[in-house]
Amino acid sequence: MNHQVTKINWASGGTKKTATGVDFKQADNSGQTYTVHARREVILAAGAIMTPALLQLSGVGDPAILNPLGIQTVINLPTVGKNLQEQTMTSLGAGGNGFDVGGQGPPDVIAFPNINELYGSEAQQAIDDINANYPTWAQQQAAHGASAAALTTIFGIQKDLIVNNKGRSFYS
Repeated sequence: MNHQVTKINWASGGTKKTATGVDFKQADNSGQTYTVHARREVILAAGAIMTPALLQLSGVGDPAILNPLGIQTVINLPTVGKNLQEQTMTSLGAGGNGFDVGGQGPPDVIAFPNINELYGSEAQQAIDDINANYPTWAQQQAAHGASAAALTTIFGIQKDLIVNNKGRSFYS
């Protein structure tokens, strides 16, 4: 308890890299470092902030960033740690029919406004812009090392959720 993984360990040799275990120590970074060897696989679930950090500390990332820090690059994957988009606890407010801006509700409620509610009379222009530009946006992001085809697919799915489903929540 109160321990934290500090590094992923990799099998040596070969071009295909396999995680073989992890190093960990006390969460305050004090004390002895321990190593655990995996029998089958290493599952990384350190959250949106710590997962990329742990990958980079373990040599997965952009060599231009890792090497000057004294971290040997194990897997050249320049997109690790870039373009982080975390779900924030920020709230957005918008006027609308019957919406009580100063009201209070349950603390576990999240609003999912649709594109028409966000853009009002300019919604169709926003939809047209998204439909026309998402492949270009994917290509621009691919310039940073990701697969253009994969990003186009991902952006297309996101576009469909925004445009075709008009932002409706799938949780209700």
